[in-house]
Amino acid sequence: MLETYTYEEAGIIRCCNGITKVYVFEIDGMKIVGYLSHIGSVMASGDVIDVNWLTGANKFKMFPVKYGQPMQFTGKLRQSLKQENQRAA
Repeated sequence: MLETYTYEEAGIIRCCNGITKVYVFEIDGMKIVGYLSHIGSVMASGDVIDVNWLTGANKFKMFPVKYGQPMQFTGKLRQSLKQENQRAA
């Protein structure tokens, strides 16, 4: 995603496992936040709280990304976000 879309770095999440960068993308008129959650449900849920605080995001869609593989904004995710955006309008 970083190679494909323009973005800004919203901040970082610090924890014992290291630092996670939080990015904000503008795609198809929507602001979308991307970050790689820490491993484990407790750490991942803490990341949601931190990302909400950093960006104001209040809706989260989580999907698996294989370690070492780049994040990709797939057509299926794009369609899901568009539908949800239309329902909210």
